[in-house]
Amino acid sequence: MAEGKPGLSKGCLIALIVAGVVLLILIAMSVVCYIYKDEIIGMGLDKTADMVAVEIKANLHEDLTAEEVDDVMGRFKQAIKDKKLNEFQMKNFIESFQRVMDDRKIDPAEGKKLIDEIRVILGDTPAEIPAATPTDTVIDTSSVGQQ
Repeated sequence: MAEGKPGLSKGCLIALIVAGVVLLILIAMSVVCYIYKDEIIGMGLDKTADMVAVEIKANLHEDLTAEEVDDVMGRFKQAIKDKKLNEFQMKNFIESFQRVMDDRKIDPAEGKKLIDEIRVILGDTPAEIPAATPTDTVIDTSSVGQQ
C-alpha cells in the first residue's frame, strides 16, 4: 500500500489560497468604501443631479427656463461638494427623485415639483408646514375629585 503525502491536496490548497485572496480583497474594498463613503455618496448625487437636469430640460415646464434649472442644479451640486447638506436633506432629494422616476421619465409637472423641492432644500423658499388641526376630543372633568 502506498501512502500519499500528509496534508491538503494541490487542488484544495489552491482553492484555499484563492478563497483567502478573495476574502482579503473584499475586506480591503469594505474599508475603502467606509473611508470614502461621503465622497462616493457625493459623486452619486452629483451624477444624479446631472441626469435630473437633463431630463427636466428635455420636458421643460412652462414656468421654468433652462437657465433656472441650470442655476438650481448648479447650486445644489455645489452644496453637495461643500457638504452643506445634511443627511436628512440628501435623503429628501433621493426620495423625491425616486418618486418622480417611478415611470422612468420626468414630465413637466414632476420636473417643476422636483425643482421646487430642491429650492426648499437649498433654503430658497420656506418649506410648507401643514397647519396643526385642532382636536375634537373633549375631556370630561366633571367627575374628577368626586367619590
